[in-house]
Amino acid sequence: MSRPILIVLFCLALLPAGWLAWLGRDLPHLGSFHDDGVYLEAARGLAAGDGYRIGSLPSRPAQTKYPPGYPLYLSLAWRIGSDLDTVLPWALLLTWLWLPVWAYALYQLGLRLGWTPAISLAWAAATVLHPESQLAATRLMSDLPGAALLTLSLLTFPGPASLATAVLAFVFRTAALPLLAAQCVEQTLCRRWRSLFTILVTAILAAGAWFAWTGSVRAPAPNLAAKYYCDYLGYQFALVPWAQLPAHMGSQIAPLLDTLARLLLVDGISGVTGAAVRLLVLVAAASGIRRLFSPGPLRLYTLYSIAALVLGLFWYFPPDSRTLLPVLPLVLAGLGRECGALFLLLRASFRKSLADRLVAAAISLLLLLLALTVLGRGEQLWRTNGADVFALERGFQPGLRDAYAFIRHELPLTTTLFTVNDPATFLQTGRPTLRFPLTGRIYTRDAAGVFHPSADTLATMRDFALDCLFVSKQHFDPDPLAPYAPLRFSLAGTGLEERYRSRTELIACRP
Repeated sequence: MSRPILIVLFCLALLPAGWLAWLGRDLPHLGSFHDDGVYLEAARGLAAGDGYRIGSLPSRPAQTKYPPGYPLYLSLAWRIGSDLDTVLPWALLLTWLWLPVWAYALYQLGLRLGWTPAISLAWAAATVLHPESQLAATRLMSDLPGAALLTLSLLTFPGPASLATAVLAFVFRTAALPLLAAQCVEQTLCRRWRSLFTILVTAILAAGAWFAWTGSVRAPAPNLAAKYYCDYLGYQFALVPWAQLPAHMGSQIAPLLDTLARLLLVDGISGVTGAAVRLLVLVAAASGIRRLFSPGPLRLYTLYSIAALVLGLFWYFPPDSRTLLPVLPLVLAGLGRECGALFLLLRASFRKSLADRLVAAAISLLLLLLALTVLGRGEQLWRTNGADVFALERGFQPGLRDAYAFIRHELPLTTTLFTVNDPATFLQTGRPTLRFPLTGRIYTRDAAGVFHPSADTLATMRDFALDCLFVSKQHFDPDPLAPYAPLRFSLAGTGLEERYRSRTELIACRP
């Protein structure tokens, strides 16, 4: 395959993600992942010279939840634009640019592994065309940069460049720490003792510097909400004490397998047949990874992936396609390797007896049906995770803009708010915001379908002396048949006074 054709195919593979990013360049879904708003606010503070803080919180504590690499990179958007509307397209572009970096690194890694240019390009294209990769390229999260830096580290392993890139990946995303551990294991297996010592010292210094700094500046976290923002490790142990860890790890296995099935796009098949297909495909991918397992970058990649999967069993949050995005190319390579072996077996069967040819034809038909199902699932996810989400979120924008305008013009600058989408609300209004973390119920609904603030929400407002409650229809799982139906929300018994109510928004404050 000639070089010009490779370049054209490489660019074509990036077109769907580029089109999706263009459709969502105004980021109507900002804050839907929560962390994206936190990242963007931290980037704003760095660009403004306010230090590395969670500026959206009333107490403005130091940002000890995430390392500073991605917010520092994202701060370039705030240095280019002066207001949020200008910043958002630049911030998305800065994140999207990691997708071609990731694709090119995968292509080069394939060549280094001895694969042909066509197979290497197919591997890179399958990864960037995957709906989860495309989704990662349309949100302001560290997932995509982390995956790209991981691949760059694998590409240059072993050597100083690989170690430096692994450290940079950790600076962007603490979930990259298993990569340094995997490098230590790989160097041990290869008996490279001097390199092992260098990696150990570097990993200890890098992780130690981050944890020492966070320990020295961390704000007090007397309750779960404060731990969620300021003491993420403490939040983990508060939710999953050591005594409950074995049972918790057992409960994480099912969502882990479901996520791996989602990465292989076989999660949409229901029933007993679907379960059998998912198990078969997962076993095939694991078998292919075993076939590819050899000293060097692929063994390092496998060691990292095992460590990442085990870490996912420990973590309080169920494993999802976001956290396992760096593992995506490996499972695709494993499945591709096994499919290649099966293709050779089927081709040989077609040259044998009639019975063998009939069996091979039946298996080929089933594989074709599975391939069409996978392609259909990929198209569905690409659409529903992208254009459909953008259209849905834009439907909430008129009501939100009016509510934001009321907050900016009618509430004092010192007003503190409880709201689900807290960092995005702060970016729009400049008012300090907070929400209860993932574990509590934010709202309850009675038999008549009317929502109420939960006890957790009211307790958080009391504990943090928050002035007002801001509720939007956007904060609820939308009814697919009527996503913009009027908000039915009651303040009875809360002691809060209604200050603003529209069809889909409500602002209530303490007297």
